[in-house]
Amino acid sequence: MIRFGRALDLAGIRDPAARREYRAAVRTLLRADPVHCLAVRLLVPAALQPHLLVCYWFARATDAVADSGPATGRRERFDHWSATVRRALAEEAAGTAAGAVPGPGASPQLAAFARTAVERGLPTEWINRFLSGMRQDAEGTSGGGRAALAGEAEFERYVDRVSLPYLLLLVGVHPGCREPGHARAYWLLAAACQRIDFLADLAEDARTDRAEPTDPADPADPADPADPADRVRLPGAELAVQIARARTALYAARPVLDLTPLELRPMMNAFLLMHSLHLEAIERAGERVRRRRVGHPLLPTARLLLAGHGQVRHG
Repeated sequence: MIRFGRALDLAGIRDPAARREYRAAVRTLLRADPVHCLAVRLLVPAALQPHLLVCYWFARATDAVADSGPATGRRERFDHWSATVRRALAEEAAGTAAGAVPGPGASPQLAAFARTAVERGLPTEWINRFLSGMRQDAEGTSGGGRAALAGEAEFERYVDRVSLPYLLLLVGVHPGCREPGHARAYWLLAAACQRIDFLADLAEDARTDRAEPTDPADPADPADPADPADRVRLPGAELAVQIARARTALYAARPVLDLTPLELRPMMNAFLLMHSLHLEAIERAGERVRRRRVGHPLLPTARLLLAGHGQVRHG
């Protein structure tokens, strides 16, 4: 694996303060999601690694603000986060943030993301669309699991609002991924990933639902809120249906490889295979998926990433 310092060099990030900001973002991401962080480090050309990693950090950080912490005041916390993001982007675009201390409320990681967003030309519309979609999660009015259970129409709206913008922020650092004609292929990939994430997170979603206050007078409330699986409202037959839908969706997303720029194709291929392995692990877990989160199978995933590493040219 190429040293991250060398990746920063090849990305043209030489200012010491900026390098510290990118390193801070990668350290945070490595703790939160070592599997996908390692995938980028192994499968993406070095010059793109810092940019893609800080975009991934931003997407996860925004998701965490929307979904974490006490429900009371969550929307206000998310609005503060959105305002901080937009201020950091505006400062970077105006040239006032380069080599300077980040503005009020901006972390070193956010300063790195703002730099990448401006330097790589990430469409502001995509960032605003993602923030707007995640705000609905912060309000408690949406969510991947709820959307999937509510029906296909609601699920597709969720993919439009959240899943697709999330994906576009990651691949959008490469201009070849911004072609308007590619939108459908990325939508299919985002939908497939969302279906698998929903299944992997069933137990976590159940615990979240259990923690939410219920109205004793509401007949829709479950008779036994002590059982998290009841709160998910996903019978065994429906679990099988959702797994089958996820598998079909993942197969339908494979043409995205033909549209992916060569520099990102090893990562995209591994991304599809990683989700396939994840879905297989979910299917093997069966009913246990209701009680604990099913993560990526580590050994097969590590083999997959190492196999793809040999295809990458760092230049």
